[in-house]
Amino acid sequence: MNILFAHPGPQLERSDFYFDVAEKLQSEFTHRVVFASNGPKKSLNKFVSTWHFDSWVEQNRKRIEEADVRDIQEAHPQSNLWLCIAAERLVTDYSMLGGVGAHADYSLASMQFLIKALTLFYRHIIHRYDIDLILAQHPDNVHSVFLFEFAKSFHIPSVMLFRNYYWDLEGFLLFDDLHYRSSRLRSLYRKYMDDYAVYVAPNKKAIAQQISFKLQNDPMSTGNYYARPARMINHMKSAGQWLLRTKTFFTFSSAPVTSASWKKHVPAALKSWCNRFINFALRSLSNSLAHEIPSEPFVYFPLHLQPEASLLAAAPVFQNQLAVVQALSASLPAGFLLV
Repeated sequence: MNILFAHPGPQLERSDFYFDVAEKLQSEFTHRVVFASNGPKKSLNKFVSTWHFDSWVEQNRKRIEEADVRDIQEAHPQSNLWLCIAAERLVTDYSMLGGVGAHADYSLASMQFLIKALTLFYRHIIHRYDIDLILAQHPDNVHSVFLFEFAKSFHIPSVMLFRNYYWDLEGFLLFDDLHYRSSRLRSLYRKYMDDYAVYVAPNKKAIAQQISFKLQNDPMSTGNYYARPARMINHMKSAGQWLLRTKTFFTFSSAPVTSASWKKHVPAALKSWCNRFINFALRSLSNSLAHEIPSEPFVYFPLHLQPEASLLAAAPVFQNQLAVVQALSASLPAGFLLV
């Protein structure tokens, strides 16, 4: 099997781990792995074929500029190639969200250039190596979102591993679309439901014991890295860690659109941090003034962080959360409040 492995953004510092995975796939399972990387060019593993997006773009700039984005769309009608633009908050202008995230003001022509560059780059790799599987491991990266959509046009499965941190830090789920769904889990669910007496009923006692054991601890405490309490000190620590980890990617000028997902525009980042801290302080004040939980029946709808790939790519129909709130409010039965 020929596997295209989308190497995650350079700020994640996972190169050694992913190359170990690639070598094991090649040595023990006889698969061929091809890496597609972006960010600063550096010496990569000599045992794995690697393609560097930024270098390829520079070498093929004229070809990319001359390509017609409409022809590209018509050639891949099953893929929403624009979704990767909407999902990347450092490319699309999300200033209407109040500046809590650093936003950009790239022109439509720049966005079209990025679409064309991604299409030509990955199409070249898929054809050259006759790719059978795409491992798009980092779901909120513009390349991974693009690959999930692009794979549809070639009828190639595109997957990512997701840590099952609520129940077992060593457990992983295999998702095969951007909406965090797994066809494997879905098929198993149907199998167990269709043959409940065979697969489930004889094991109900063991299943109940396992669930009881897991519930002895708060599942959220297991994944506290992913669900840290909303305190100012945590915001400060997160900002400091981000500064240290990404300091080599800072720029005071506008980055090329092809580098927007990893080059950090300092003025925009500082402005967004200030807005976040102000919003956090206001939120703390509003919490102290909050009403008690209603005594009458109510439905609770927690607002989600925006801009974030989990909404922009995985659940685009809920991007306009005000519209969702209005729809929920209009759908509740009489006597219920929406909180």
